[in-house]
Amino acid sequence: MRPLDLVGRDYALLLLLWGNALTRNEFSTLDLRHFDGSKGTLSILGKGNQVQVTMNLPKVTVAAITDWLIERSGDMSSSRPLFTSVDFYAEGHKQCRIA
Repeated sequence: MRPLDLVGRDYALLLLLWGNALTRNEFSTLDLRHFDGSKGTLSILGKGNQVQVTMNLPKVTVAAITDWLIERSGDMSSSRPLFTSVDFYAEGHKQCRIA
């Protein structure tokens, strides 16, 4: 069971942000191609959209992101955002702000 029974996307998002100290900009540029669940890694982009660092993620974070991707389903092409908005009017769009 997830702590505080958080929704899949929110749980994965919080684990990723808190556990890896990502900035809002780093988080908002993540696409599916940056996450490798089989290796447990996430590539973070720097200036010029070049990979700045590839970090190893804790198993619980990899599992949470994988669960979110299964829950999300839909278009899973590599250029799609890793975290999408679940807002009714912006569904499927890149998550650009954390409220």
